[in-house]
Amino acid sequence: MNLGYAGAARGELASAQHLASLEASFITLAFGTNCWSRTPSSASHLYETTRAFLALVRTGHPRTPLLIVSPVLRPDAESTPNALGATLAGLRTAQEEAVRDTITSGDAHLSLLPGASLLKPHHLADTVHPDDEGHALLAAAGRPPGAPEGRRAVVQGRGNCATGPHRPAAESPPRPAAGSAPDRER
Repeated sequence: MNLGYAGAARGELASAQHLASLEASFITLAFGTNCWSRTPSSASHLYETTRAFLALVRTGHPRTPLLIVSPVLRPDAESTPNALGATLAGLRTAQEEAVRDTITSGDAHLSLLPGASLLKPHHLADTVHPDDEGHALLAAAGRPPGAPEGRRAVVQGRGNCATGPHRPAAESPPRPAAGSAPDRER
C-alpha cells in the first residue's frame, strides 16, 4: 500500500496515527525533503517531528519492522538554507539523529537507511524526483530482509515524502474470481 502524499507530507502526526491503525508486516517511512521548501522546517523541528511520528506509529506497531529512509540527494538544497536557516543536509542529519536516538532508546525493530548517498544527480529526473533507475535503486536498497527480488520495499512519492505499510501478498484480501460478481449485502 502506498500512502504517498505527492509533495505534501512533512511528518504530520495525523498520518502517523493513521499508519498505526493499519495492518502491516513492514513499514517504510520516507519524508523530509519537502521540509526544506514550501513549508519549511528547522532541523530541531524535524528531529522532534521524527521522534513523535515514530512514537505514534509504534502505538499500533510496537514490534513491526520499520525502515526510515532519510532524504535523498537534492543538489539545490544540500547547502542552501531554507526560510528557517536549515539546509537539506542539516535536516537529513537531524532526522537520522532522531532515528538513531530512538534505536538507542530501545527500539530494536527500527532501521535507518541514510538517503544522501543512495542516488547520484543523474538519477533525478528533474533535479528533485528520482527517475526510473533512481526508484529501482531505492527499492533495492530498502527491500526488507527475505523479501523476493521483485517486491518493492521503499514506498516512494513525489519529493521523497511517502509513508506506507507493506503486507505480504498472503495477507492481502482475496480477490473475486475472474468473471464473478463481487459479494453484495443481502
